[in-house]
Amino acid sequence: MHRIMAELHQDHIHLSRLLVMLDRHVKVLSNDGDPDLCMMIDIVDYIKNYSDLFHHPQEDKVYEVFKTRSNQAADIVEILLNEHQHMPEVTIGFQQLLEDALNKSIIVSKQELSDQITQFINIQRKHLNTEEEKLFPLINNTLQKNDWARLEELVQKRTDPLFGEQVEECYEDLHQTIKGKLE
Repeated sequence: MHRIMAELHQDHIHLSRLLVMLDRHVKVLSNDGDPDLCMMIDIVDYIKNYSDLFHHPQEDKVYEVFKTRSNQAADIVEILLNEHQHMPEVTIGFQQLLEDALNKSIIVSKQELSDQITQFINIQRKHLNTEEEKLFPLINNTLQKNDWARLEELVQKRTDPLFGEQVEECYEDLHQTIKGKLE
């Protein structure tokens, strides 16, 4: 697996871990508990600022190069590219809902909040699973040395602000929570 694909795959592992954390809040709600809205907002902020604004554009570059090499799975590529365009809007809307619930500027029932969290998780997981199961294997088996060299020029390097060596201050609390769950 080329380094670029390995990095994209690692991002998916990290995102999946965050989705599991969101899942736990659905369970808290189903037991009539109070979820940690601040933590959920931090998770969604990370998804908005890293996944939607950096990770997906990197994948778009890989998909565009893949399209020049093969028309295999062209329908899947187009669906994923369209999702990349639509997902930031979904993320921002979900983040706004969480912030409004936290600030009590809207009244949201626990069931409605649970449903919204579940919907967000399902959208994210479906997207990840399609990439990991259907497209990433094709890309790994199709792209050639010159394609990867071209992508090395196109793909930007950026340190992950939550899972990288240097955690950004705004994600420090979330990082500590994640670290505590791993120990």
